[in-house]
Amino acid sequence: MIETRVPSKYDNKKLDRFISSQYPEISRNDFFKLLRKKDIKINGVRVSLNTEVKTGDLVQIYYSTEKSRNLFTYNTVYSDDNIIVIDKPQGLPVQPDKHVEVSLIELAQKEYGTSVSLCHRLDRNTGGLIILGRNPKITNLVMEKIQTNEIQKKYVCLCYGKMPLKQDMLTAWLDKDVRNSTVYIHDSPAENLVEIKTAYKVVEYHQEDNYSKLEISLFTGRTHQIRAHLAHIGHPLLGDGKYGNNSLKLPLPLKYQALYAYKIEFKFKNLDHELRYLDGTHLNIEYKFF
Repeated sequence: MIETRVPSKYDNKKLDRFISSQYPEISRNDFFKLLRKKDIKINGVRVSLNTEVKTGDLVQIYYSTEKSRNLFTYNTVYSDDNIIVIDKPQGLPVQPDKHVEVSLIELAQKEYGTSVSLCHRLDRNTGGLIILGRNPKITNLVMEKIQTNEIQKKYVCLCYGKMPLKQDMLTAWLDKDVRNSTVYIHDSPAENLVEIKTAYKVVEYHQEDNYSKLEISLFTGRTHQIRAHLAHIGHPLLGDGKYGNNSLKLPLPLKYQALYAYKIEFKFKNLDHELRYLDGTHLNIEYKFF
């Protein structure tokens, strides 16, 4: 899949003109086929021939070529006989996805063998650290330690506006709509809702462009939790086409949502297991939003 933001020079221009100028490899015939198959979206919404693009719109084109198989590379941050920690690039799904030619697990199994498996997940457009186990026993152990917060993942993000507090623990309840691949956040518990806890700490506030940089710690790990929870309190992520507010002016030239899993910390409560040697280990990556 191709994703791009509309620059100001194409504001109010026809969609076909924008695509033909930005992606000459997409022929006119291909363009009409993509429209018929509803494989072009703007801000997550399907479009028609007469659609005009606006500055900052996120244009998504589900267009597959052989070249797209080679677009993604990843860095191995850590590896031993039990686990592999990979820095996943934004745009690469962790599992096979009909809209993208290749996935992280396919690339990793090609390099490390088919016994490697995912211990947790990241959204396709979220970048950062992800742990893979080299065998089922280790994979299950890592999953257990994530559940008990003995393996902690920290994120950094950019969101609209100034946060009400320097740091806080947010609590809400989440409803997952599997059919539409989205979630809804509620302030009170109800049947079939699951509790979520999201802690944030303000790293800095950019007054001129009115956005905040946050460090996020998850105490529950639910689908789209950070994105949906921050949007629910009025501070959606910059560049988030699903939960963001497209009427807000995007202050930065972002291609993807501004969210990175940048740190993993191993803090075990006991050392009676195969990963005890990792206790106290911190893994960090450098990240770049724009």
